[in-house]
Amino acid sequence: MAEKSKPSLPIAFIGFVALVITAFFLSLLFSVVIEWLGIFFEWWDQPGAQHAKSILAKEISWLNSDFKNYVIQPSDMAGLMLSEFDRVVVQSSAMAKTVDFVGAESPLVQYIAAMLMVIQTGLLRLTVILMSLPALLLFVVYALIDGLGERDVRTWSGGRETSFVYHHAKSYIVPFMLLPVALYLSLPISIHPSLFMILFALPASFTIWVSAKYFKKYL
Repeated sequence: MAEKSKPSLPIAFIGFVALVITAFFLSLLFSVVIEWLGIFFEWWDQPGAQHAKSILAKEISWLNSDFKNYVIQPSDMAGLMLSEFDRVVVQSSAMAKTVDFVGAESPLVQYIAAMLMVIQTGLLRLTVILMSLPALLLFVVYALIDGLGERDVRTWSGGRETSFVYHHAKSYIVPFMLLPVALYLSLPISIHPSLFMILFALPASFTIWVSAKYFKKYL
C-alpha cells in the first residue's frame, strides 16, 4: 500500500488560511445566535440590544485606553473596519430600510441591532487578534528555541528517544491556536485584550515547546 503523500507547503498554508476564515465566520454566527437567545430568553441584564451595545462600548474603550503605543493604532484600524462595515453592509443593504419600515421600537429591530453590534464587536476582536500576532510569534520563537535547547540536552545526555510525545504535541498546535480565537470571538461577555493575548499565546507556545523538546533524534 502506497504511503499517503503530505500536501505541499503552499497547499497546507492555503488550507490553514481557509480554516481560520471558516472558524472566524462560524464564531461570529455562534455569537449572534447566543445574543439572540439571550434576548429571547431574557438572559441579559439589559433589555433588547442594550447588552450587545454595552459590550461593544467596553471593547472600544479598552482599545482607546490600553493600546496607545502601537505604530498603527488598534483603535484607528478598528474604526476604519467599523466605518467600512457600516457603509458596505448597513447603508448599502436593506437593513436601514427595514428599520425605517418596521419602526425603531419593533422587536425585530432589536434583533437586527444586536446582530450588527455583535458583528462589530467581532471586527474589533479581529483587530485585537491581528495586533496579537507579533506577540504570538515572539512566544513561538522563544518556545521553539528553548525546546530545541532542551532537546540537545536530552540527546547529549543519553535521554530516552521517543516520537510518541512529539507527534501528539504537534497535532495540538493548530487546535490550540484556533480554539482561543473561536472562544474569544464567540464570548457573549467582554474580555480584556491583554488576557486574550495570554490565552492566545501560551497554549500554542507550550505545544511547540513540547514538540521541539521531544523531536525525534533521527530523521
